[in-house]
Amino acid sequence: MWTDQSLGRMAQIAKKTKRYPSDLTDEEWDRIAPLMPKPGRRGRPREVDFREVINAVRYLVRSGCGWRMLPIHFGAWQTVYGWFRELARRFLFQTIHDIELMLDRERQEREASPSAGVIDSQSVKAPSAEKRGFDAGKKVVGRKRHIAVDTDGRLLMVNLTTADISDSAGAQTILDGIRKRWPWIKHLFADGAYDRLKLMDKASYLDFVVEVIRRSDQQQGQGSAPTMGRRADLWLDDPMAPIGPRLREAHRRLAGHDTSRQPMGFYAPAQIVRDARNHGVDVRPVSINHSHWDCTLEKMRGRYMAVRLGFRSVRGLANAHGAAIVAARGPAPYESVEDVWRRAKVPRAAIERLAEADAFHCLAQDRRQGLWKVKGLGEAPLPLFAAADARAGHFSAEGQEPDVTLTPMSAGREVVEDYRSTQLSLRGHPLQFLRAELDAMRIVRCGDLPSIRDGSNVELAGVILVRQRPGSAKGVLFVTIEDETGVAQGILWPDRFEIYRRQVMSASMIAMRGRLQKEGEVIHIICDRIVDHDAMLRSIGRMEFTVAPGRGDGASHGGGPDPRDPAFLSGRTLSPPPFTTRAPQDELLPIRSHDFH
Repeated sequence: MWTDQSLGRMAQIAKKTKRYPSDLTDEEWDRIAPLMPKPGRRGRPREVDFREVINAVRYLVRSGCGWRMLPIHFGAWQTVYGWFRELARRFLFQTIHDIELMLDRERQEREASPSAGVIDSQSVKAPSAEKRGFDAGKKVVGRKRHIAVDTDGRLLMVNLTTADISDSAGAQTILDGIRKRWPWIKHLFADGAYDRLKLMDKASYLDFVVEVIRRSDQQQGQGSAPTMGRRADLWLDDPMAPIGPRLREAHRRLAGHDTSRQPMGFYAPAQIVRDARNHGVDVRPVSINHSHWDCTLEKMRGRYMAVRLGFRSVRGLANAHGAAIVAARGPAPYESVEDVWRRAKVPRAAIERLAEADAFHCLAQDRRQGLWKVKGLGEAPLPLFAAADARAGHFSAEGQEPDVTLTPMSAGREVVEDYRSTQLSLRGHPLQFLRAELDAMRIVRCGDLPSIRDGSNVELAGVILVRQRPGSAKGVLFVTIEDETGVAQGILWPDRFEIYRRQVMSASMIAMRGRLQKEGEVIHIICDRIVDHDAMLRSIGRMEFTVAPGRGDGASHGGGPDPRDPAFLSGRTLSPPPFTTRAPQDELLPIRSHDFH
């Protein structure tokens, strides 16, 4: 006779026995059980079995049946569906996937978080899908899966679109997701379909290196051979770049003073250039009349030579366009922006990249004046003016834009644009414009740490240069920050890192508060607190002048809030700020950090 005791014993046996291939094993359930929502303190006791809910979801995915076709021993389908929506709202399935992936990597004796991945796509037929598209390359009507996997094939990210979306466009969402969920990934492999300017620019902005793997003509059908494609690295990533022996000596001195003894690839371009200038090396900016594609040495007074930055340091400028500009220049320097446009015969976008890098300063054209001149150019010279200029042997004034006096950029804005175009600035350090505000917050300078007593509680701020989390450190994170006076090293223990993961991994400028630890010349900060100061860093690039439009300016400026409205002064209007030149996210300095683990 069946009793409650025997029924309970059989229920336990049935739970340990897999009824379907999709059911969880005891080992799998033990790993995800702590992630389930805890019962509430009030109300009726919870009766649902989360293990059965997960089993039901796995059964539905594997079998492809509908919710109403679930077997009854999983429970009422309404209950299963309701909890499925609730768990999906809490991102539980995404969390389970990420934890299982990291545990599987650790079982293979790999780091839990990958540092490299592969992006690809696949078009599949979807006759019953509501939204479909046509993939012209593969002749498929349906949907496309854009995926990212680690180097062992584990799924990291997926983006489902219609099949007509290009690979490079769908991969942009993948890059955003990887930056949030897998911040340690820095290197991505892709095929030739991803070698597109917009994707590469976004990858460079998000601090990714995308290596394009191509298939040579001799190896068609024999597997692909990796060849180096477009990279987001700058010229200083190459230790053999033509930077001169004195700059190499400056770097050796830097390595001698730095406690971490890092190789060349650990340093940001701005850091190496700044240290070289501190040791007497004259570094000169990009110039339309003096720069070549590579960095070159120029004669100067004395027995030393100066370093001239090359066109390769300008973000978004192609090698072919830089070579065409140098070849057309020859022994005769350019006289104006129009002269570059007509002689070099390069696209206007290439000249605009140079203007953004302030390459026309040698022509008495600052960055804003140069951009104004470039905006007045066309894609190609007009045939009438080109023929007249060819006969006259010089450029006529009719085909040139009239001179206009524009308000110069502020010093802070110039530094922001330098970092945006070349990843370094010869005008100054970004934090020197924030020093008064930092002093009011009692934040010390990095250069003052040697004179502070060991064991003191200090707070210092700077831009992040390097994040290191080596596998032998058992979860300890090492952070290197820099201000206008020097660099400082911070240490985050694993418990502190879990608390301040978002701030330390996503911010470009942080403040570290903790205890100073000194051992000879080695100085560290044992961090207790991390503060995100990206809002302060963003304020450097804002305009220093404001213009409040009047009510009659609507026809010229597209309307705006009424300055007599009380809400105008409090900033509660629905209209955008007047005369905003860039989106707020573009005001942030794109300072790249070098992350290793």
